[in-house]
Amino acid sequence: MKEYCESIDAYLITIHTIAEQRYLVKEFPIEISYLGVHKNGSEWEWIDGKPHSFANWGEGQPNNHGGSQNCIRIFKTGHWDDCSCNTPLYTVCKPRNCKQFMVKQEQRQNSLIKNYIYTAVNESMELNMAKIRTALELQFYERAVLDYQRLNSTLFTMLKKIKVSLKKENSNYE
Repeated sequence: MKEYCESIDAYLITIHTIAEQRYLVKEFPIEISYLGVHKNGSEWEWIDGKPHSFANWGEGQPNNHGGSQNCIRIFKTGHWDDCSCNTPLYTVCKPRNCKQFMVKQEQRQNSLIKNYIYTAVNESMELNMAKIRTALELQFYERAVLDYQRLNSTLFTMLKKIKVSLKKENSNYE
């Protein structure tokens, strides 16, 4: 979760006001997601370094069930729950610099499109080359069969002539 966000030069979402809370719940139609906060001792710390001044805990939360709930997840209702940091959840990332993020995303998409086109063209070329190769092999095979048949016919005709000629010579000696 955190690692993924960092890999795209972003960080997990943080919520410092009720307005941010409402916006997140309204705009992201996911059931559950991590928030960018973790527990340091008994205190919760936002990963952006800002003070933890807003909370919207669900009933009975945080409860540190099992003693290892050091992350916070947010439900679609907007309520928070402390949870294990190893729980598989969706991740919403906030870019550090939106303009740079958009440029990188566009470059990444362009790269994906180029790779897709390159792959599709190469696969198409390989398929066409295979078809051409098969057609040529068939053509060469058919040509070889025809040449063999002609050669065989010519040899058979020559052998007949030689046989007739030998019969004449043998009849001349008798």
